[in-house]
Amino acid sequence: MMVEQDIAAGDHESALRLVDELSEHFGRLEEAEAHRTRIGSLRRAEVETRIEEEMRSIRRLLEAGDWSGATRAAERFQRVLPDAPGAEDLVRQVAAARRRHSIELESRMRDAHADGRIDEAMTLLRDLDRHLQGEEAGRMVDVAHAIIVAHRDLLGTRFRAAVGERRWTDAVELGETIARDYPNTRMAEEVGELMRGLRQKVEAGRDPRSTS
Repeated sequence: MMVEQDIAAGDHESALRLVDELSEHFGRLEEAEAHRTRIGSLRRAEVETRIEEEMRSIRRLLEAGDWSGATRAAERFQRVLPDAPGAEDLVRQVAAARRRHSIELESRMRDAHADGRIDEAMTLLRDLDRHLQGEEAGRMVDVAHAIIVAHRDLLGTRFRAAVGERRWTDAVELGETIARDYPNTRMAEEVGELMRGLRQKVEAGRDPRSTS
């Protein structure tokens, strides 16, 4: 009964000590061996479940692009389950997955920039920035600068068009984006000078989108 209680509580070490007593002090060898086999199976099942849980956690972090979190999880996996299949190589696999993803993002970003899809290129650049480490960012400086300049100029063009077409709400939204993304530029300063008047026009209901 005590063996069963320890097994039910997950205290396999205590259960094995009791099993040893069954064997050594009471001579119940066959019963003791059956318990050992059962406890061994339960312990292996627990380890397998733990491995599956840890691997699922690492996969979720990888899917979310949390490379630092995935690396920490892989390092913890190696410490806690050093004998698990693939444990010793897990950190390297996470690093390799991050590099593959970075290369894919960079390729898509460069293609978008070359094709004039500036919004997409800027979105990819921001995403890529979360994945680069150390010297990897060095090779990106030139193309990143070109994308940023193109995106800033595109926002300026859209802002001027919205003002010229009296789309006040669009103009305000674009102006806020410029102020947020490029706060220390001459463009942001010029836009800022117009924002109060534009907001007043929106509040007065003079935006064609507001009266339609």
